[in-house]
Amino acid sequence: MNAMNARIAMLSLTVACCFALSGCWDYKELEQQSLLTGLGYDVGGKGDFLVIAYLDQQQGSSGDKTSQSIKAETQVVVARAKHAIESYHLLSLQTPQFKYVSHVYSMVFSETFAKSSSFAEVVDRITRVGSVRRRTSLLITPDHVKDVFAQLLPGADSTARGLPDLVTQAYLLQLVPCIDLNEFVYQSTLPGVDAMLPEIHIVESNGQPVLKAAGAAVFHGLKMVGYLSPEDVRALLWIMHKNGHSFLAFPGFKRKEMAYFRTEEIHTAIKTSVQGGQPVADVLVQLAGTLALYQGEHRLRKMDIKRLESMASRVFRQKLIRVVKKTQAMKVDPAGFGVLVRAQVGSVVWRKRYAHWSEEGYPRMTVHIQVKTHINSEEATTDPISVQQAESGSPQS
Repeated sequence: MNAMNARIAMLSLTVACCFALSGCWDYKELEQQSLLTGLGYDVGGKGDFLVIAYLDQQQGSSGDKTSQSIKAETQVVVARAKHAIESYHLLSLQTPQFKYVSHVYSMVFSETFAKSSSFAEVVDRITRVGSVRRRTSLLITPDHVKDVFAQLLPGADSTARGLPDLVTQAYLLQLVPCIDLNEFVYQSTLPGVDAMLPEIHIVESNGQPVLKAAGAAVFHGLKMVGYLSPEDVRALLWIMHKNGHSFLAFPGFKRKEMAYFRTEEIHTAIKTSVQGGQPVADVLVQLAGTLALYQGEHRLRKMDIKRLESMASRVFRQKLIRVVKKTQAMKVDPAGFGVLVRAQVGSVVWRKRYAHWSEEGYPRMTVHIQVKTHINSEEATTDPISVQQAESGSPQS
């Protein structure tokens, strides 16, 4: 009898262990879960700080529990307080999912917030959280962050998830820099360079509001100092040896004629020196690409392509000169000339002479710029060049 009781007790213990081993005792259905995929920081009308959580919630349709019936719905939760950190804590109390910051794809900051001291506090805080994705996209907007999260992105299951892809597409067109949390923090702490972040804003298209990534916000340290236009960003990317596929227009041979150049390869060489105690930079930018379109009645010949290359080089050089002068006036060095100067003179001389590089050294720096443009081929013109024309240089086929 005792042996029988022992067997029953052993069987009961085994069954209990099986339940324990299989047990997700805190298991929740997908319908009860949501992911924090976006965070926003803004300033309210009365000077209070807002923290906005963008939640992707998994919802199942009633009566059908198949995986096809599960769809994503979004919710935006806002916490408001007199201090940014206090708003952050309030949001964590309102939103249980707030602690799962490892799912955050994008963080959006309003321009007003990025110009406040609270921006540095937030960046310092999020970089100390071990579960934060280091590849999270940081974006700046002149609009209200809540309005940005309210917009829909075509082809994206949620706005917060789709914003990094929107930035990547704009970067390929050389309209914005593509900088994530990891690179932004690195640039912000590196002597001789000032960080940039992509700008995102709401524009109207066919009477409907849409999100567009274009331009950049420039920072000195961890404080935003101003914006750069998409054209300025493109010129900076050239100086920084960043390739893209942008279309650039410049005047043709006759009035109202235009040539359109598509960049394919960019090679940049920068040599720095110190002359008379002042830093000097010699910049050579070589652009290779395609004559995508020539609008006009001028019949292109082989020698005309060389002339177009020369004309394009002059136009593009002016763009580079303009952005250098603009950033010098803003007292920011996003291209990173200071990094090269520091590497040349050494850290001791750097600390002695150029400790305040962006404010003093870079604005006084002389920058010589040379641009060489090469047109690899002609895709389409009003009157396309034939193979015979290209080989002989004759206007006749």
